[in-house]
Amino acid sequence: MQVEPAKNKATKSYINAAVEFEKIERILIYLKVSNELINENFLKSVKKLKAKNKELELPFEITEKEEKEFLEINYYEKTLSSMMYVKTIDNFVNYFKDILAEIVIKEPKILKSKETEQLDFILSFNDYEDLINAIAEKKIESLFYQSIDGVQKFFKEKTGIEIFDNKSNEINLLAKQRNLEVHNRGKISKEFKRQFPNEKEFEENMYLSFDFVYIQKLVPALYKIINDLDTKLCTKYNLNEKEF
Repeated sequence: MQVEPAKNKATKSYINAAVEFEKIERILIYLKVSNELINENFLKSVKKLKAKNKELELPFEITEKEEKEFLEINYYEKTLSSMMYVKTIDNFVNYFKDILAEIVIKEPKILKSKETEQLDFILSFNDYEDLINAIAEKKIESLFYQSIDGVQKFFKEKTGIEIFDNKSNEINLLAKQRNLEVHNRGKISKEFKRQFPNEKEFEENMYLSFDFVYIQKLVPALYKIINDLDTKLCTKYNLNEKEF
């Protein structure tokens, strides 16, 4: 993965996100290696496929043509890439929830606003830190669901830091694609098309399509954003860092 040199220390939020990003990259490597091994001894792989198929409660009817489909990784690429895409974006968003909670522990006034919380919500937590984490999570989730501009504006107003610099449009697209994939099976809606009129490849009622190459490029790009941001936030708020 081509990213900035790894830091020796970072926040817990960064380390958790980095672990998840690395898992996605490991899966991609695993899939490539597995596919190469299958092709090296295809007949042996077919034999194992049939044996595993017989163990199912309702075995598939596998023709000679379907044997190749079952064992060819490209057959599953769209489905697997979609799953990894959603996981990658969720991990990226979770970093902002987590880092906001860490900042609030140091600077509680960050969450100061005219918004109110229900008493039963507040009393449902056993300690202050859990409450802060929950409020931070709610805030980031609502901001990401609305628009990336809102997330960037929030952090700019509260911390003075531009978290996405000039990448807010790209991040907004990534987040909205994630929502389409989760809530509409990737089917492009009229509203999605309206929000991104300059993205000519999107057509209403067509479906989003991801592949391994796209995921392989996406992970280090998002990794770099949080890598740079974590350094800035650590310095500004003297956040606790751990070695990794």
